[in-house]
Amino acid sequence: MLLFPVFDQMWEGLIQKAKDGDVDVIQTYVFWNGHEPFPGN
Repeated sequence: MLLFPVFDQMWEGLIQKAKDGDVDVIQTYVFWNGHEPFPGN
């Protein structure tokens, strides 16, 4: 599942669809420079 094209309000439905399809693992990644723009912040 690509993280950035997914809006907050979409997560619940997407996770439910994954469960309905017997998916038990969701892998994603973090763009660290977006999460921590400056070291320690």
